[in-house]
Amino acid sequence: MVGPALSFRRIAHALLIAGFVVIVTGCSSNAEGGPISGTVTLEGKPISDGAVTFHSRDGRTGSSEIIGGQYTIRKAPTGVCRITVLTAPRGDSGPPVEGPTSGLPEQKSKGGYVPVPPRYHTPATSDLNYTVTPGPQTYDINLTK
Repeated sequence: MVGPALSFRRIAHALLIAGFVVIVTGCSSNAEGGPISGTVTLEGKPISDGAVTFHSRDGRTGSSEIIGGQYTIRKAPTGVCRITVLTAPRGDSGPPVEGPTSGLPEQKSKGGYVPVPPRYHTPATSDLNYTVTPGPQTYDINLTK
């Protein structure tokens, strides 16, 4: 038979472990950050339209359209994120062409297409990083050629 002191220790130990698990999982990087917004420029000139995506290290993403040089991601993943930026020329009708634009000719369309360097198209090649925290924040993305 187990004495009352030994049973109390086991219960206390189990509660301590359970509390630790709740704290660790509740404070993990799986939380979503608040809204993040800002401007997107290339060599100081606003990018009129395109898309911005924040990629977390664990594969979560948050994306936004770039409209008039501005973006807003409602729930960005918290933690260190790699940022990608895509732009594509608009056709005479319909939405922008999807995917990286490295194979497309550099031209300006009615939508004010501004090609961005291909290194910004994928998380593997982009050098843009930002640490997203909970709560509203602003981050301006300044691209270079």
